[in-house]
Amino acid sequence: MKKRAVFFSLILFLGLCAPLRAEVRVSPTITQLSLASGEEKSDFFSVYNAGDKQLSVEVQEEELLKSSEDGKGADVNAWFKVEPEKFDIGPGETKSVRYNIKVPKGQRGELRGQIFFATNADFAGGIGIKNRFGVAVYVAIKGTEVVKAKITEVDVSKAPDNKNIKFSVIVQNKGNVHIRPRGKLLVKNKEGNTVKELALPYGYPIMPNAGHAYDAIWEGMDLLKGKYKIVASIQYGDMYQLNKNYETHAFFSVK
Repeated sequence: MKKRAVFFSLILFLGLCAPLRAEVRVSPTITQLSLASGEEKSDFFSVYNAGDKQLSVEVQEEELLKSSEDGKGADVNAWFKVEPEKFDIGPGETKSVRYNIKVPKGQRGELRGQIFFATNADFAGGIGIKNRFGVAVYVAIKGTEVVKAKITEVDVSKAPDNKNIKFSVIVQNKGNVHIRPRGKLLVKNKEGNTVKELALPYGYPIMPNAGHAYDAIWEGMDLLKGKYKIVASIQYGDMYQLNKNYETHAFFSVK
């Protein structure tokens, strides 16, 4: 009986402390621009209160990894300004928040920032939890972009029953701006015929001097014993009005 009483009290406490629904949404979630050294650009974020209580919002600017090709970066506060930095927004209300970007002179490569819209959701009893909604800002500096990437590794791992195969393609960014490659895999038999085509997942950004593994799984694979060739290819640079390609191959065997 004592345990039940304690359990009931805990449920009651949690029920009393449950917050009203507090949620802020921001669009666009990704901003990608191409500006020249010294150039300025202004626009707006649209902030929406999807909750059922008034919220106090604070805008916080943070660097998204290191900007610029030398790795030293530029303080996000030196090139990105937002107004207002603090504001209240009622339930169901939408507000426009103006931002201004000015590329520092002599900057090369890319500026990157992550802008957070932070709110406090209060529980009964005055307990507060901070929620943050982050959006990314990328600014490529015109005429200084180096867009270059390569596939450094293609790995193949098979399940013990040889029915599923996992392909892992590691892409390395050799440039000074971020990329979002599109890619695919072709599995060819010894006659050179394609027996399977798989798309690599799209969307993950690779920063300069960084790499990422894109995985694709062939489920229910049913191949005859023998040696097979993988042709892995990527396309990238479209956000910079470039059509870049890289292709490589590897081999695996089914026993």
